[in-house]
Amino acid sequence: MKKEHLNWKEAYVKSISEKNEEVNEKLSPKEMKKRLAMIKKAVEKINKQNADAAKKDALKMMKASGMFDEDVEIEEAPLVMDDMAILKTFFSEIEGRISKLKRMKQDEKAFPILQQLASMAGYGITKKGQSKGRSFRYDLKKK
Repeated sequence: MKKEHLNWKEAYVKSISEKNEEVNEKLSPKEMKKRLAMIKKAVEKINKQNADAAKKDALKMMKASGMFDEDVEIEEAPLVMDDMAILKTFFSEIEGRISKLKRMKQDEKAFPILQQLASMAGYGITKKGQSKGRSFRYDLKKK
């Protein structure tokens, strides 16, 4: 047996050159499908990681530039709908507040709200001369 004496660089290069032989391996359609699915999954994972990193970087740059006021806390998302639907949301909110005040027996706090709404509608209201829990509505004179 003839032993070749190689230094470590030559041995490494020789081992790499032996490994780089072409592999002519035929895959069955089932194996091909499986390998394709694995590749797709790996690509999706890499794309997701890249997208997440890009989002992080963008947010970091936006915060650094002062685009966000970190002290502001949003409790409710903005609402987009037609004008009449928005009007209904206002009235349901006002109705809820007034009924809450009524339940808590704080009718006197609800009355100024009712007066403002009445004046916007062209009416006036009063509690003078009325029984408890009742109001008198009248038309405002137009000038």
